[in-house]
Amino acid sequence: MLDGYSGQYRIWLVINKFLNHSLIPFLGYLVIHIWVRHSKYDRLLAVLLPVNVLFQLASIATGWTFSIDQNNHYHQGRYYYVYFIICIIVMFAIVSAYHQFEQKTFSGDRLFMFYTFFVVFLGIVIQEVSGGALRTTSLTITIGMCFLLNRFNNFTQKVSDLKISRDNVVMWTDIMTGMQNRYAYEEKLGEMVTPQGGKEFLAFSIDIIGLKEMNDNWGHLAGDDLIREVAAIIRDTLGKSGE
Repeated sequence: MLDGYSGQYRIWLVINKFLNHSLIPFLGYLVIHIWVRHSKYDRLLAVLLPVNVLFQLASIATGWTFSIDQNNHYHQGRYYYVYFIICIIVMFAIVSAYHQFEQKTFSGDRLFMFYTFFVVFLGIVIQEVSGGALRTTSLTITIGMCFLLNRFNNFTQKVSDLKISRDNVVMWTDIMTGMQNRYAYEEKLGEMVTPQGGKEFLAFSIDIIGLKEMNDNWGHLAGDDLIREVAAIIRDTLGKSGE
């Protein structure tokens, strides 16, 4: 513990701080690639994150970012602001990647993005201003990530529902005419004849006289044109009631 008492745990505390400062930005990078395969910040982060690991590794000996004295007191180094800036860049990249993902699916919610970034930024600022007395950075980063992941789950569910809806449209729609096909007709008829339907309805059975002769004499393309013309007449006459 960082409790002010000397002991054999100092080396583990040093390793813990090194991993903490090294892995948090990398976790942000992984989150980005959950949402988008390629981010416009990829090249920047591909250089910045390994440099940060080397910087934190050097800090074990130099105390540039952090140090833990013999009494287990944690101290921020004189170059701790470098790590602070890296965290801000990674967080900005996360927000940008999420916004990019959101634009590909549904309309963006800029206020949500702003509030998420503001919460995390506020936590980092509070910890820095307090000199580390208030450990709010990890807390607000966790809260921000929970917000983003929850939002991401909601969007993936919407995408899944939209795909199912589109698949149903394809399954129920006749490609040639754009009208509902026999499968859709039977499904709808099955719903209407059940006791739960509760509505009176009228069903038509329409036959196109001369379709066989059209196919035989003028070819199936001409027959398809006839079917499309009849379908257009039915659609114009019955409209939505013709479902």
